[in-house]
Amino acid sequence: ATKDAAKNAIDQAAKAKNDAIDKSNLTAEEKADLKKQVSDEVTKAQAAIDAATKDADVTTAKNTGVGKINDVNVPTTSATKDAAKNAIDQAAKAKNDAIDKSNLTAEEKADLKKQVSDEVTKAQAAIDAATKDADVTTAKNTGVGKINDVN
Repeated sequence: ATKDAAKNAIDQAAKAKNDAIDKSNLTAEEKADLKKQVSDEVTKAQAAIDAATKDADVTTAKNTGVGKINDVNVPTTSATKDAAKNAIDQAAKAKNDAIDKSNLTAEEKADLKKQVSDEVTKAQAAIDAATKDADVTTAKNTGVGKINDVN
């Protein structure tokens, strides 16, 4: 019964961590990597619990396993999405710098910069809405292209 209770505690910790991963704004691939870390820790903890021959060792294995599962870090932001947004920002900065250097009137410059800003907003929203790495890349490339096309 002690081992069953310990395994149940491991399963509960894993479920809580996986729920947190599911609720995050990470891409499917980033979530899968984190869930694999959780699964690996569950496997190690279950094996340690099975191997334990004393109640104290079961408790130690349980506490170690729960601790390692809880230590799996779920980032608050997606590294993939952050990199894509950075690329959008760089494209916008380059386009706005080119607009500033042009010999257009102030009104023409303002109109072009508004177009750039609108494309940035659309691209950032598309990146945020993306759920897979490939979709993030598509949103980034589309956004950069549209910003570069502002003329």
